[in-house]
Amino acid sequence: TRVGWMTNYVEHEQENAYDLNKKEWHVDNGYGNSLHFPKSATDPRSYWHQETENSYLVNALTLDHKGEDFFLKGSLSQVEFEDELRALKDLVIAPNRIYTAYGDQVTHDVRLNGGTTLELGNGILYTPSFGVACTTKTFEGEREYPNDPGKNVSGYDMDVEQTIRGALWENNIIFGKLELDLGVRADKVQVDYEDAGGGAVEQDETLIGWSVAPSYRLGDKSRVYLLASRTHWFPTPQYYAWASSRGGSFNRPEDLQAEVNTTFELGCKTRRSRRLRMAASVYCTLTTEKYLSVYEGNSWRGVKNVGDAETLGVELQADGRLKEWFGYRISASYLDAEWTGGTEGMLKGGGSVDGKKIHGVPQWEGLLGLDFYPVQGLKISADMKYDGDYYVAMDNVDSYGAKTTVDMRVGYERGNWEAWAKAKNVFDEEVYRVGGTTSGNYHYPRNGRYVEIGTGVTF
Repeated sequence: TRVGWMTNYVEHEQENAYDLNKKEWHVDNGYGNSLHFPKSATDPRSYWHQETENSYLVNALTLDHKGEDFFLKGSLSQVEFEDELRALKDLVIAPNRIYTAYGDQVTHDVRLNGGTTLELGNGILYTPSFGVACTTKTFEGEREYPNDPGKNVSGYDMDVEQTIRGALWENNIIFGKLELDLGVRADKVQVDYEDAGGGAVEQDETLIGWSVAPSYRLGDKSRVYLLASRTHWFPTPQYYAWASSRGGSFNRPEDLQAEVNTTFELGCKTRRSRRLRMAASVYCTLTTEKYLSVYEGNSWRGVKNVGDAETLGVELQADGRLKEWFGYRISASYLDAEWTGGTEGMLKGGGSVDGKKIHGVPQWEGLLGLDFYPVQGLKISADMKYDGDYYVAMDNVDSYGAKTTVDMRVGYERGNWEAWAKAKNVFDEEVYRVGGTTSGNYHYPRNGRYVEIGTGVTF
């Protein structure tokens, strides 16, 4: 029996322009990564940056018991997140528009799962397991305008509480080289939302998910499998906050629904030796009530259910340790995601999104990773990541080109102590998240070079 405890605390302060939509003119004229930039080619007045301060505290208790014929796993955790955003974009152009937004979210999570292995005769092993879980998230949001104290902020002053209670029954059956996994899960979701303007939403929904996964062993080191499953994703309190503060009649909190994904997958996994481990899979996911970040004209309206979609994918992975001092990781994926039914009016000029590719989703992605082990406990890693091009809007006209970035990490472990240094986007490649609106494409700068140094102790 093992009992564990984990505490993690992070404070973060930043000045950035990441969420300030820049037009192509800004990028073409060298303002892509600038904190301050002119409004347009004909208006030299400067847009300003934004400032964020947030803290993140995690406390978690875990239990892991493995007996000869019985196992039990459990966890109890609390996550506290506090965020303050000072939106100073219009500090020079329209000072009365600048504001400070506050958001506090607390998450409590309890999980318990246990099972036993039974010998049914004729070489059949049956392992049933049962689990329960309860997750409660509370979110409180406020906003103030220091230069416009009389402004109505009732839509930004909100309280959201979401509780998800779940029960899970899983079954594993092994008969020779055949294995079958069956599972069913029921979740009861309750949401209570209210704001200072009198808006209130109460939702109560029961969601049923399931999975069926037969597999067959090909020798001792390989197996093929089939998977069919249905899962649900329910919007977090932040989605209700966006809908309340930004959605208007286009995206109302009471209209948010669960996203449903039905997946069919065929795959193979093999471990030929320490030098080569491979996995390959093809899958199809049918999604109803898919969520997407949306605009009404030039105004961002949050994230809402847009329509139904179909995703076809292929994934390939390989890794291994060729020498004591050298290892590798390779992966590649192809994704074809398109709408099969969608909300009218989401396109520029109106119209249906049926048959359009889902924008913001690259078709091709790849990774090449190299690991070096010069001495015991020391690991040096370098990853080259490729993200293919993607459409920037639902009309599938304009696209954003492929990007390649490099990340590196150096870590040293000794006993229960670890220290590390890592850098993301080592060569400071300019990367944007690009979105299209009725008046053109906007560029949102992503992180440039990022460096982190840390240490940790495991008890």
